[in-house]
Amino acid sequence: MGSYTVQEILVYPVKSCKGVSVPEACLSITGFRYDREWMVVSASNGRSIAQDSAPKLAVVQPFLPLRLFGGERPSEADMIEISAPGMSSLRVPVKPSDHVGKVAQGERGSLIDVEVGSWTGKAVDEGSQAANWWSCFLGRSARFVRINHDNGNISFRGNPWIEEEPC
Repeated sequence: MGSYTVQEILVYPVKSCKGVSVPEACLSITGFRYDREWMVVSASNGRSIAQDSAPKLAVVQPFLPLRLFGGERPSEADMIEISAPGMSSLRVPVKPSDHVGKVAQGERGSLIDVEVGSWTGKAVDEGSQAANWWSCFLGRSARFVRINHDNGNISFRGNPWIEEEPC
C-alpha cells in the first residue's frame, strides 16, 4: 500500500464562491469547519443561488482568519470578509449572533426558511447590510444566510456519539 500526502486543503466558506486554501482544517459533524457555512439565497423564496443561475458568484472571494480553520473559537472581532470586483468589501461577524430566532425578520440572527437542492430547513439571516451587498452585486433581491447548527437537521446537541461540538 502506498503513502499519500495532502497537497492542499480548500474550504469554501460561501457556497458557490471561491475557496480558501488553508494549512489545516478541523473536522465537524458536517465536514470541514466553515465549509459552505454561508450561502446566498433568493429573498423571495429562500432557494439557494448557485453559479448555474448566477455565474458572477465564481469571482467572489471570501476571507476568514486562517487560525479559525484549525479549531480556534472566533472572537467578537473576527469577520468573514467578502470581496468582489467593483464592490467594497462586505464584513460579517464570524461569531454567530447571540439572538438567533429572537429578533425581527430581516435582522441579523432572524431565522429564514431555505432550500438547497432537495434539503429544506432554517438558516440564520446575516442581516440587511449583507443582504443589500449581495442584492447589489447580483442585481436581484438576495439574503446572506448561515447554516443553523441547532435547527434539528444539523445538531450537535443530543447526539449520543458526540460529547460536544467538534473543534
